[in-house]
Amino acid sequence: MTVHIVLGAPLKAQDLDLDYQEGDLVLGVDGGSLLVKQAGYPLDLALGDFDSLTQQELKEVDAYANQRYVKPDQDHTDFELALDLARDYSRDDLIYVYNFQGGRVDHFISISYVVYLDQYEDLIPRLYLLDPANTVSFCQPGTYQIKKEPDKDYLSFIAMTPVSGLSLSGVKYPLEDEDYAVPRALISNEFAGGEDMVLSFRKGLVMVVQSKG
Repeated sequence: MTVHIVLGAPLKAQDLDLDYQEGDLVLGVDGGSLLVKQAGYPLDLALGDFDSLTQQELKEVDAYANQRYVKPDQDHTDFELALDLARDYSRDDLIYVYNFQGGRVDHFISISYVVYLDQYEDLIPRLYLLDPANTVSFCQPGTYQIKKEPDKDYLSFIAMTPVSGLSLSGVKYPLEDEDYAVPRALISNEFAGGEDMVLSFRKGLVMVVQSKG
């Protein structure tokens, strides 16, 4: 099973392309609930404060969703609530997050910064942020074989913390055992002709981005 979290960014329903399989779980966050309905995917849970929906749209979501959960307070973001509920439903499965940029830089920063919160550390290995042009994942210390997505051209590595022992092989611009004392964005790399590459590091947190040209 995969958990799909659809946020309420200004993506059109016809552009919402979930990698959905029967038995997956779909969570719509605020306006994302309406997007799920319009795109014709099942909606297991609609959640948030729904302040972006009209009364008519909210009625449509209520009639379509299997369940609706209203956020009880403003102490946490809608996305944090979605992650909490995703963990309740599944302790091991991948979590795909759609519309993560929201058309605003602050939305993207808010969403990507959840990996700094201790309560979501266990979700880091299975969290993916997806939009039509980008796939974002997060890596904790270790060694990873990363496969090239056929429709993506560029590969970037964002050291979100100080990083020790960063090595990249199978890419156009390889690295060997590099240390970075501050966060560093290593962007616009490419796969070196193969279908996969190897990333490894001993300490820190790294964001990996595959992007279309």
